[in-house]
Amino acid sequence: MVALAGGGGKTSLMWALARAANSAGWRVITTTTTRIWPPREHESPVTVLLDGRDDALGVLGERVARSAHVTAAGHRRDDGKLGGIATQLVDGIAAARLADLVLVEADGAAGRALKAPRQGEPVYPASTTLAVVVAGIEALGAPLDEAHVFRAALAARITGLEPGAALTPEAAAELLAGPRGLAAPAPPGARIAALVNKVEGAGRDHAAYALARRLLERGAPRLTRVLIGAALRPEAGFDVLER
Repeated sequence: MVALAGGGGKTSLMWALARAANSAGWRVITTTTTRIWPPREHESPVTVLLDGRDDALGVLGERVARSAHVTAAGHRRDDGKLGGIATQLVDGIAAARLADLVLVEADGAAGRALKAPRQGEPVYPASTTLAVVVAGIEALGAPLDEAHVFRAALAARITGLEPGAALTPEAAAELLAGPRGLAAPAPPGARIAALVNKVEGAGRDHAAYALARRLLERGAPRLTRVLIGAALRPEAGFDVLER
């Protein structure tokens, strides 16, 4: 049960992980506890809406038996997005072992590279075994504003940076792994990792490694691994830093 939180390509990471798991012969369920755009066919071949179903687990299990990758959501919203499902249902999916891997998007970032979580976010299921917090490398050095950070005013309060100031590795690590950061609400038994995403050129390596080191320091003792790379280019490989 892998829960993904943050910005900077979190949804793309979910589809990439699903493809990789399918290639290894695993059955996969992707879902959300918040909301997502409906997946395209190459992202998820089957989507099932579970709101109003008397036997949601039975319906989902039937779909997974016929397809190696199924996306589960609640309902179709007026804005075109798919509503999330309750954390209790996610926990039921895990307990029923309907798939080898369950991937759940646990929050939204409005397309920004980084976000500040408000109280009650991310919405991690209790059954989460691995929580992954994600940030896009393009946030580093960018102004702390709404164009780059979701809920920039809240981010300024959490990090102590002035609005509009350049976002530092220390500030980004605070938003990801600090006491008020994205990793903090993860269930006590869950492992925590981080992905510094969209790192494709040598010019961004220095900033990515600086953030990774700060994350391992700030997230101690629970956050033990940071990956650096690009979810959309997995063939290029990932650098891994561990405590």
